[in-house]
Amino acid sequence: MRILFCTAPTIALFNIKHYAEPNLGAAEVAGALKSNGVEVIHLDLNAALNEYRRNNEGFSNQILEQQDFNILASRVHLKHFFENPVATSPLIESWAIYLSNYVKTFVGDQPVDAICFSIPRQQQMYYIATGSFNMSIILRKYLNYIDDTVPFYIGGVKVYTMLDKRNYFDNIKEYVPVNCLPVYYIVGEAHLVFYKYIFNNLEEDKEYLKDRNKKLVSGEVRTKLLDQQANSTYLPDVKPLNYKSAELITSTYFPDNMISHFPELGKIKPFNYYNYRFTDGCIFKCSFCTTTGIPGFNKLTRKDDPSQVVDCLEHFYDSGIKYVRFFNNNINFKMSWVKEFCNEVVKRNLKIKWSDSANLKVGDHEMFQAMGEAGCVKLWYGTETVSPRILKEINKEVSPERIDTVLNWVHEAGIWNCSNFIVNMPHETDEEYEMVRNFIKKYYDAGILNGFSANVLEIIDTAEMQTNPERFRITLHEEHNVVKKLIYTEDNNASWEEIYKRGEYRLKHLADPVNISDPKLFSNIFENDYFFFSMYEAYGGDKNIKKKIYTHLFDNEKIYRDFIDTNFNIYIYHTVQYAEMFKKVNRNEDGIGAKALGDRSYVSISST
Repeated sequence: MRILFCTAPTIALFNIKHYAEPNLGAAEVAGALKSNGVEVIHLDLNAALNEYRRNNEGFSNQILEQQDFNILASRVHLKHFFENPVATSPLIESWAIYLSNYVKTFVGDQPVDAICFSIPRQQQMYYIATGSFNMSIILRKYLNYIDDTVPFYIGGVKVYTMLDKRNYFDNIKEYVPVNCLPVYYIVGEAHLVFYKYIFNNLEEDKEYLKDRNKKLVSGEVRTKLLDQQANSTYLPDVKPLNYKSAELITSTYFPDNMISHFPELGKIKPFNYYNYRFTDGCIFKCSFCTTTGIPGFNKLTRKDDPSQVVDCLEHFYDSGIKYVRFFNNNINFKMSWVKEFCNEVVKRNLKIKWSDSANLKVGDHEMFQAMGEAGCVKLWYGTETVSPRILKEINKEVSPERIDTVLNWVHEAGIWNCSNFIVNMPHETDEEYEMVRNFIKKYYDAGILNGFSANVLEIIDTAEMQTNPERFRITLHEEHNVVKKLIYTEDNNASWEEIYKRGEYRLKHLADPVNISDPKLFSNIFENDYFFFSMYEAYGGDKNIKKKIYTHLFDNEKIYRDFIDTNFNIYIYHTVQYAEMFKKVNRNEDGIGAKALGDRSYVSISST
């Protein structure tokens, strides 16, 4: 069996970047297929389009024209494109032609049995979701050298959820040729079961396509729930065939002024990091988290065997991979597991450097030392606050003293310490807010806290704060215009307007004690692992030089503003311009409704 498996164009539709973020979901599904004997032509078309635009359009003046944006944001304009692509958007047609020819160089003359497009969740803006789906549909038309009886599948549950909630798939056959629609939109954690579905149902889906193309059955976007959460024994296919197209282009990434201060940055060669996870779920019950109101949800649904995980890392290392970003909620869910994993990495002499999320409860000095020896270079914690009262109320299960102890242990292990904070918790006093500011000042200046990000509390559906607001002395009101963000008042009579203004002020001034004025600035910079691993590539584990580079960046924010704006958000920039374009799209003619289509619908919540 031979399957074409592609990451759909996403961010590259709207921005040109020096790199393309790897698609974790595609790596897992493609890896399971390959592990079960399927020949997989695994391509990253987001990276391919980004490379094409970078070479042909350049970084300047890259914002789409309104007519091109419309096709990515609207079914009605998508229909116009299918009717007359040259007149509607020569640009998008040129992309489709290029990507079709690009794919053909890998497919060759041999037939394929199925086409799969994976749409990753990358910055939950509605027009990115529609753009990725619409471009996937367009590409199916331009892959005309593959017969239209070959089953076509699209996957990506987060994007599907966004589109389905706004009725985007209703009557889709009125806007899109039915032979360009997928047999199914696959939803769920499918990497452990999709290959089984293909083995058992491919012929049936081919027959359905024949009937649909003859109009014997109705054309619609059907969904197939394929969901299994369990340990994996498969090797994820983290490097698509065109992985080089996704690598950081280091020759033009760093500004000349920065290289003049830190010349080793100008000497590093193109590289990428790769995403990998081996656990799923969470052992904690933080009251602001989206899962705490769901009975029985707070547990690990996946924890791969340590030796299996190290087998995968060894394969990565042997293929030339040096940097991996683990996508676990808590790598230290169990101390004995972590120690066994780290000992095995050291035993096999794997020199991979990795980052991950961790909790502040589980572990001892020996465990964190072992993590440092096993290649851990960066950890993020859901610190949230250092107020003893709030820590207890939100079920963090740690004390300020424990936070201090763990940060010092990790610092001694040579690992970069990073904390996520949430300001404006219910009834957070000025004194409790100052505790966080003083904490940042003390530990950041001492070099023990090396990075941080922050968000204002947003109460969301299924969190304990939503299901049991009385415990937090708040009253919920109607939905806010940002999806899933709930308006609430505090029972001391603080109004929503007061709470909102208080939160915005506290976020804005949180990092004032360390002379960082823009909360978006420090969050984007500290969270960007392309910049972090570039520093590691240039200067190794020297924490002092990294601190100097970050300080230089913050102190010269105005000089580097364009560099920061276009490079430190790994997802999309120019959001203000695109938000204005989106307002001009006639949303009502799509039958979607204007109220639901805010400029963004993502919720910012720290990990445990």
